[in-house]
Amino acid sequence: LAHGGAVLFVGSWGADVLGAFKGSTALELDSTRIRGSRFGLAYRYTDDPVTDFRHHLVFRLDLDAGWFFLRPLVDLEGSARLRQLQAEIGGRPWRGRDAHERLEVGVRLRRVENQSHGFSTVGVMGYTGYKVDLGRLVQGLSHLYVFGRVGYGWDGYQFAETADKVPGVFSDTALSDTYLLLETGLGFNLGQRTHLTLSALSDPTKDVPPFAGGTGGLLELGLVHRQSDTLDIEFLGTAGDGFGLLLGLGYGL
Repeated sequence: LAHGGAVLFVGSWGADVLGAFKGSTALELDSTRIRGSRFGLAYRYTDDPVTDFRHHLVFRLDLDAGWFFLRPLVDLEGSARLRQLQAEIGGRPWRGRDAHERLEVGVRLRRVENQSHGFSTVGVMGYTGYKVDLGRLVQGLSHLYVFGRVGYGWDGYQFAETADKVPGVFSDTALSDTYLLLETGLGFNLGQRTHLTLSALSDPTKDVPPFAGGTGGLLELGLVHRQSDTLDIEFLGTAGDGFGLLLGLGYGL
């Protein structure tokens, strides 16, 4: 309810502001690379008051076949004592005429190795996501998008014999937990090559803790700019009880 209410409030306010400038004219139709495969390289900074891990190097691969996708990711902390391996695989039962629009169903597999504290986390999450052009309802809101995800996940925790080691991949899980992922947001085109998103997010697997000591959520601001036919510039800012910044490049394959 909080996520849906925030979207309705911010969305109606944003529509009023945009309408004051645009009238009934639709927003920009962009040419950013929404579909197609990409390789990404990014630098990520996190300010988490609980840990000392700050600087990360992220390698991403987005293999997009239209109806199906595979997204492996490797995230290495600067000292290489925190390592994250992740892969998402899924499909799109529905794709709109606008390249932004889709309905996705996927599974995320994840392993995080914390060598500094001698444990690792293994997890699986199933989710469904959507992104829809509000111009389907109101012509003046064309290319203003509402998007979201709902997921349910399980995490298991493995512990090594000493604090400076990482447990094996097939080690027994001593503890486990389940969680709910929620995301709702708005996106629109700042120009023909630039897409902006703003979302409210509840995801306990993020390394930025949420507002209000764990009872709140996170806010994320994303920006993708198509610099050329083969190069994208990406920015993602995350705010909570701490913050995260990601600056990356995406290369079209």
